[in-house]
Amino acid sequence: MLQSQGQNIILLSVMSVVAFMIMFSGILFYNSKVNPTEFVHLINGDVPDGFINVNTDTEETHHIMEQMASIDGISQVYGYNFANISIEGNETFAFYTDKPEYIDCGVYEGDTFQEANECVIGRVIADRLGVTIGDEIEVVFGNHTERFIITGFQQSVMNLGVRIFISEEGAKRLGIDPNYEIIRFRMDDPSVEKVDQALSDIKALLGEKCTTGGNVYDQVHSGEGTEISAVSLIVMIMVGLNVAIILLVIKILLKTLFIKKEKEFGIKKAVGFTSRQLKIQLSLSLLPVTIAASVIGSLLGFILVNPLLTVILSGFGMHKIDFIVFPALILLTILLIGVLVFIMTYVMSGSIKKVSAYELISE
Repeated sequence: MLQSQGQNIILLSVMSVVAFMIMFSGILFYNSKVNPTEFVHLINGDVPDGFINVNTDTEETHHIMEQMASIDGISQVYGYNFANISIEGNETFAFYTDKPEYIDCGVYEGDTFQEANECVIGRVIADRLGVTIGDEIEVVFGNHTERFIITGFQQSVMNLGVRIFISEEGAKRLGIDPNYEIIRFRMDDPSVEKVDQALSDIKALLGEKCTTGGNVYDQVHSGEGTEISAVSLIVMIMVGLNVAIILLVIKILLKTLFIKKEKEFGIKKAVGFTSRQLKIQLSLSLLPVTIAASVIGSLLGFILVNPLLTVILSGFGMHKIDFIVFPALILLTILLIGVLVFIMTYVMSGSIKKVSAYELISE
């Protein structure tokens, strides 16, 4: 290792980048396939475990919600709908609910809305209007105009964060009839089977009042969503590129080493080293720098992945990405790269077998 300073610099630089990319890919994979909750929230905002469609008036809908809340395993039942509104001349959407405390609207700064005169607003439109938390905005629906106090900023890719969230009472102030065609629910300890059972219980309880329903938990965790499939494809491409880069770098390094150290290999063979021993020695000589580079790259990935994703997605209404990251990924990255480099070096250094001390002496 100490004999090849130039090689060490190249290896350290390239493997640090590779480790960073693998760490980045691992975090994306975990948050899109293993535990996609945070990822789906960033894309769509509020995500329930399941929902049903009903065709009743507002009063009957609230009665249905009370019935659903009594079903075993269901912890949250709430209505969720939207209306086209205007905020100081900007056309957008107002999302409203009867249970503000249940809505996950992506609040990353400030607090969620509670009172009839409070709202949460997307940061994109807030910047456009030049308002901040605590300011009032004028919201127009049809011939109704009301002022709402901003309690927090929210983010989501959907509508690029150009949206506003208010309570059911706030919707009534604007003259909106809060009719919920879709009722959402969450469970204490959700699973595909539990949500399916809850949907069956709801349909049995409500009869014809419940027209259709859906298992959102199943859709999210089965990876059926277009966004999840796209991210999974990106992760696979990144992993493939990482392996290709490692192969290319090792191939170039080995060619350089064989040119420089052919006589050294011949002398070692002459004094008793076998080809297998030389291949192991060569593979081990790359490990210290590889491990050091893996530590640097994976630590940078651990620290920078969320800020980097925030910058990348800022144009889509994102201002604070908070993907799940955990230290175990650092150890996995170091182990993966170390094993790959050792195996690839051992396999690709087959030219050592062709080195002959007799031929070198003859030359």
